[in-house]
Amino acid sequence: MAEVFITALFLSFTLVRLIKGSWSRYPGHVAASIFGGMVGLILLMVYSPGSQTDWVSGNASAAAGAWCAMLLFDRLSGSRAG
Repeated sequence: MAEVFITALFLSFTLVRLIKGSWSRYPGHVAASIFGGMVGLILLMVYSPGSQTDWVSGNASAAAGAWCAMLLFDRLSGSRAG
């Protein structure tokens, strides 16, 4: 179970780096992305138990959750998406 959340953590840092830039300039985006990636994985666990450990579906749901959380954070904070 821990490796699933570690995947979400590293994927969140990578997405923020690719989309926004430096992690130190966007700490709110990093936090939102980590939270969104974990929420995406938890939703996958609820709707399809066991599939979160699959390489493709686990990473896809973590990436979708992280990206959606960053977009929502951008909309709520008034900044523009990268």
